[in-house]
Amino acid sequence: MKKKILFIILALITYSSFSQSNLWKKTILKPSDSASFVKNLYNGRYQTFSLDLNNFKSQLANAPLRNDSGSRTSLVLNFPDDKGNMERFSVLETPVLSPTLALQHPSIKTYVGFSLDNPGGRIRFSVTPLGLKTMTTYLNKPTIFIAPKEKGNTLEYISYQRAARKTSKKEFECLTENELVSIKETNVLNRDANDQILRTLRIAISTTGEYT
Repeated sequence: MKKKILFIILALITYSSFSQSNLWKKTILKPSDSASFVKNLYNGRYQTFSLDLNNFKSQLANAPLRNDSGSRTSLVLNFPDDKGNMERFSVLETPVLSPTLALQHPSIKTYVGFSLDNPGGRIRFSVTPLGLKTMTTYLNKPTIFIAPKEKGNTLEYISYQRAARKTSKKEFECLTENELVSIKETNVLNRDANDQILRTLRIAISTTGEYT
């Protein structure tokens, strides 16, 4: 009986490893790719892959919620770096939408992963109808991004460092009006910051594409 249980465990591990190894496959750029996101990157400073997105999503269905699990998970997924090497991450789901919005948009999911190969490495990624987008940060290495090769293509991706992006020659122009607006003093401004009133606030943040 013990041998049978051990065999089942080994079979599951083998299947999981095989499934993982087939999620990502290296690809070779085609001439038509010159009009894709590749045009924004320096040659030789990125890697391209295809992703079995359906298999990837099915594995993410097993990701526990971070708040419920106490940052413990048995789900391990591989992600490629900008050199083409695979890195293992233990993955948790970290919702950023309110419960109401999450019900309205069940195809939008966000996750966090902790590197098993590079201590301190952390990946944040989202899966939406537009595909997968990731940002991986390290204690002593440059940040790595994964993004669709082109808009609407959810099966082919590029892995690159921030330094691989070509700098824009367009000069920055600040369009904010340089005017001081006087704010009348109100009771709201005079409130104590620690007045024991629980408030729910909404915020809109403008940022670069890598962080959206």
